[in-house]
Amino acid sequence: MVKDITGIKPILGKVSLAYPEPPHRSRYDEFCRCPVEFDAPKTIFRVLHPDLDASVQTRNQEMFSICAEHCREVMRSAPNSNRLREQLREIFLASPGTLPNIKEASVSLGISPITMHRQLAASGKSYQAIKDQFRFDLSREYLLSGHMSSKQVAYFLGFASPSAFARAFKTWSGKTVGQFIAEVSE
Repeated sequence: MVKDITGIKPILGKVSLAYPEPPHRSRYDEFCRCPVEFDAPKTIFRVLHPDLDASVQTRNQEMFSICAEHCREVMRSAPNSNRLREQLREIFLASPGTLPNIKEASVSLGISPITMHRQLAASGKSYQAIKDQFRFDLSREYLLSGHMSSKQVAYFLGFASPSAFARAFKTWSGKTVGQFIAEVSE
């Protein structure tokens, strides 16, 4: 099928098959010309060449429809955590001192809080972790600019007190605000 789509004979790296080894295993070895595993959890063909940038050569409309639907299905099922993270950062940038909670952010993005939790969990990130990373990144920028004191940064980022900001900054960076500024100033 790869050759039908790209016009290039594929080079396989490994074949995993989800069924028992047949008596004619040697035919698999001859055909695949790579390691072949049987009784695998699922069937997988690892194609080394051509890569995913290979042009589709067929003008067969049915084949195009099958491939296009497969691509749409893959895109629907794969969480785009980077896109979601970037969308959240845009929301945070709009009001850095009053960052929304997860419910407010999900409403802004037009998704349910449960969907947001699921997508973030799939990416291995939590809403709080993204929020903390945003505050840490912004605090470093403000401190490095030299235009704001630590106290001003604390209140600008929505902390209840400068000491709460200092504790958070130490947790994020492993350094006090003073140590961070001193290291950067050297």
